[in-house]
This record gives sequence, C-alpha cells and structure tokens, in this order.
Amino acid sequence: IEGAHDADGKAPSIWDDFCRKPGNIEDGTSADIACDFYHRYEEDIELARAAGFKHFRMSISWPRVMREDGLPNEPGIAFYSSVLDALEKANMTPCVTLYHWDLPSSLQTADMPGWMSPKIVDIFVEYATLCFTRFASRVPMWITFNEPAVFVFGGYQGGWNAPGIKQSVAEALVAMRHVLLAHAKVVALYRARFQLGEKTGKIGITLNTRHYTPVDASDVAAKGAQQMLEDRIASWSDPVLFGDFPSSFKATHAGNLALRLSQSEQETLRGSIDFLGINYYTTSGVEEAGGSSWKIVDLGEASGASWLRSYPSGLLLLLRWLSGRYPGLDIVITENGFCTPANDPEPIKDDVRVRYYQDHTRVVKEAVAEGLPLRGYFAWTLLDNFEWAGGYKERFGMVHVNFEDEALARTVKSSYR
Repeated sequence: IEGAHDADGKAPSIWDDFCRKPGNIEDGTSADIACDFYHRYEEDIELARAAGFKHFRMSISWPRVMREDGLPNEPGIAFYSSVLDALEKANMTPCVTLYHWDLPSSLQTADMPGWMSPKIVDIFVEYATLCFTRFASRVPMWITFNEPAVFVFGGYQGGWNAPGIKQSVAEALVAMRHVLLAHAKVVALYRARFQLGEKTGKIGITLNTRHYTPVDASDVAAKGAQQMLEDRIASWSDPVLFGDFPSSFKATHAGNLALRLSQSEQETLRGSIDFLGINYYTTSGVEEAGGSSWKIVDLGEASGASWLRSYPSGLLLLLRWLSGRYPGLDIVITENGFCTPANDPEPIKDDVRVRYYQDHTRVVKEAVAEGLPLRGYFAWTLLDNFEWAGGYKERFGMVHVNFEDEALARTVKSSYR
C-alpha cells in the first residue's frame, strides 16, 4: 500500500525488480505508487479510526529503513515513527510485521542469494535489531514473518513470487530452514532485550492457512485432510512450538539435510512464539479418489480470485484443529477477507463481502463462546491495494481506491459501513 518506491532514500526491493520483468504481474502494473499510503497515511488511519477499528496491522519495509550499507535510513525510520504517532493519536494499537516479502535487492544477487544463503539469518537479526531499537517501546505486538510459505515456495520454487526463482522443492527447503532459524533468533533477541515490561509485549509469526476437511466418510479422505494440514501448516508451526518438523513432513522429504535441526537449533526454535497468527480465507475439501488416493475439491461460494471461496465453518474447524494440536496456544486471525474483481460493475455495493464478514465474524463469536484461545481478529483489508502477482485485479478493500485516477480517490464501500 505504501508506494513511494524510491522516496527519501528507500533502496530497491526484490518486488520492485520482479514487477519490472514483463509477464510477472497479471495486469502489467507495479507497486511504485499503489495506495500512496506513504503520503496519505493520516487520511487512511482516520478512515480506520472512523470505522471503529481499535488495532492496526502494518509492516515495515526493510529497504525503507536500512540502507544497502547496513546503516539506518533516517527518513524511512521517521516515516514509520510518524505512522505510530498517528495511530497513537487515533487510539489504535499497532501490530507490526517485520517482513512482508520485500527483501532488499542488494541481498538477492549471484553472490548473496537471499533466503537461500545461511548469511541471511544474521543479516535479518541486524535489521530486526534496528526496528526493535527504534520502535519496540511503542509496539506491543510483533510478527516476524508474514506467510513464509508463500515467499519461500512461491519465490524460491514456483517462481510466481519475488524473486521469481524456479527450482525443486528440495532446494526451496533450504530457504525454509533459514527463515525458521532467522525467526527463532529474532524472537530470542526480542525477549532478551526488547520485550516490554513484565513481558507484556508479544511476538509471533503469521502463517497462510486454509482448512482441509474430508467430504466423505472414508479413511482415505480423513488421512488426506490430516496430511494436507500437516504439510501446509504444521510444517511451520511445529518447529516454532515443538522445535522440529512433523514426522510426516520429514518422511515426505526423507534425506533432505535442510530438515535436520541440531539440538541447539531445536532448543532455540521450541516455544519461539507468544501467539500464532493465521491468515484464513478459505477451505478445501478432500475426497477419496479410488484406492488409497485422494483429491482436493472446491467448497463454498466463489470470489473474484480462483483460490478463494467462502466457507465460514472451515474457520471454526481450523481453530479446533490448531487448539487440539497446540493446547493453550493464543491464536490471532491476522487476515480474513473476500475479494471482488476490479471490473465489478458495482464496486461500492459489495454485498458479497458484507455477507462474508457477517458469516465469518459469527464463527469468531462461536469460537470464543466455545472457549477456543482466539485472542484477536484483523480483517483484510481497509484499502484496495496491489495484490502481488495479481496486481490490481483483485479488490479486498472495504474502501475503494480509484487506481485509474492520479488522485487515488478513496470511497467507502458497503462493507466499511
């Protein structure tokens, strides 16, 4: 949402580079300007306040606050300080993500291959140290990584995410390992030096999730659903809670050295979150496909994105599954929302999004009434914005942004009201 891709000393990121390559972004656009939050944050925070929101989830852009030589970029730091000032004035509590995919370009080169390099772990700790030093006293809730599976397997295996590298899953697991170790070291740093008084400050990680539920009574479907949950979610949450990967995940990737954690690495990883953030949008069904095989099937109402269908009961099922696997773990829904296409003839009258939020917040209330340890809920999202490789084709905002006009006019939708 920030835009201002080269303003005030901001260095280029891998997403700046990715957008420059033809064919990477579906509509051929970039995030150079996006919502221009960099220049309009006061207006947008006022929109959030007026809607009644009490918490505001945001991220820090690594290349905006740290120069390529590793020194602080003071104008970039001043920007985030001003955002925190505006949030304080609006009586809104910030939740800050350290890494939302925009690695500095200088760390993704032939000599320094980004998250594929073991050097990135300590470099990320240096970046986190800068952020904590400047902002920890003002931020009670931190997230190390947003959806690491997406930028690891999308960026270092599938190639549809920055930096656009296509290689085997086995090779991408090296990046996964480095992300987990970087997370653990940053959490240890935060707890040792920066956690707020009486440990009231919290730090966690946010995972992209979807529930997988059997749609027939077969053992095959039940086994398939469990395997998908372990492969897509527990492969990240088990290490930060138990200190190791699920046995099923290690069996799938037998012999891969990236999954072999030393005793000290396991100890650092174990219990390295105060809460688990989950981005939940949808659920997939699993059904028997003959013999011992199974297949994934769509469930629920379609949206403006092929991957997203509304299935609110899946959220409750997922919360139960997580609570059963990790008893007592605090869970925060860090994203939940519904998209409509950019060419929607009635973009302001987003009744389908209203219905999505009504259905899912009802499930949230059911989860709380059931006693599940759900501690927070963030909607995705306030503004229509640049949705990565989808560009501006998918609209998730409660506020419409006119990207066809230089004024980037904001117009509240039905879901905002």
